[in-house]
Amino acid sequence: MGAIYTEYNYEKDYVNQETGFMLRYVYSETERLVEHWHDYFEIFLMIEGNTIHSVNGIKQELREGYLVFIRPGDVHKYECTEKCRFLNLTFSKNTMTELIHFFGAGFNAERILREKYPPVSILTQGEKDRLFKKFQQINTLKLNSNSKFKFRMRAFLVEIMSSYFSDEMYSPHPDIPHWLEMLCLKMHSKDNFAAGITRMTELSGCTQEHLSRSMKKYYGVTATEYINELRLNYAANMLKNSSMSILEICYDCGFDNTSYFHRKFKEKYGLTPLRFRVLNKGRLI
Repeated sequence: MGAIYTEYNYEKDYVNQETGFMLRYVYSETERLVEHWHDYFEIFLMIEGNTIHSVNGIKQELREGYLVFIRPGDVHKYECTEKCRFLNLTFSKNTMTELIHFFGAGFNAERILREKYPPVSILTQGEKDRLFKKFQQINTLKLNSNSKFKFRMRAFLVEIMSSYFSDEMYSPHPDIPHWLEMLCLKMHSKDNFAAGITRMTELSGCTQEHLSRSMKKYYGVTATEYINELRLNYAANMLKNSSMSILEICYDCGFDNTSYFHRKFKEKYGLTPLRFRVLNKGRLI
């Protein structure tokens, strides 16, 4: 049996040197899928089909809607047993460096770059379709419109990284189940945290008792406490940055009892909502 080699792919061959990006729509049956690693960054989105993704010594089953962030040095390979479609975005190390500087200290770049295995996020059908539509819109640009392409791709990358690979997707507990990570990330949507524990249980696919035990074990809080934290953060920002009434904000973030809202808000901030608004209007929280 002949030796099996891991290919090395160079940035100059897979990233446009003028824009710092390359965006491709990949068909597995026409692609040469071999184990490889490279000196640039890559994000790929599963558009259709399933695949086994071998990366850094482990195998991951990826399905439609999985979004994966590959770093320079990650050794990986796709093993497609059926027709697969990928949206593949490659970008230079310099582009990533500029993005990290743009995001600032609030973006935990060290963690996302140093984790043993590449970060993975699971998108809803709507999220997947929205990203794919943006890809299609970018493809309407004239060929060789490098400055416009660079602008659109930078905006696209900022959206992907801030929405799906921010530090919020991580838990301080090293053994947290992936389903729970993704669930907590989804609960940051206002539609979800406003709907409360019922929505969180529905999204989890498990019983409320199992969800509560898992939250307490891995996050140190109950599901209700986690939801209230999101609601109160939202309420504080709306008190500061909007002209909505306190009553409107109370109901908008999911509280259906004004007395309970006032009590929980004062426990967290040490002030009533009204006093908080007076003191913080126009200030950064």
